Amino acid sequence: MFIDDCTGMTWIYLLKRKYDVRHIFSIFTNMIKKNQFRVSIKGIRTDNARDYFNHILSPYFKKEGIIHQSYCLNTPNKMG
Repeated sequence: MFIDDCTGMTWIYLLKRKYDVRHIFSIFTNMIKKNQFRVSIKGIRTDNARDYFNHILSPYFKKEGIIHQSYCLNTPNKMG
């Protein structure tokens, strides 16, 4: 699930396998850039699911210049 903090818009993608997240996130970012808002994603905040981000998405974030922030569970979500 991706939630835009500014607008509250939510997008939900169902995954069959964990490693599909890289492909789905790439599709999502392209949709945002080309169709939805015509802007690049600057940052993403996650729930510290390290198995997704350490090996699967971190290289993609670095390549695309996306800042990744993680928060601890059961704490308020705050960016910046």
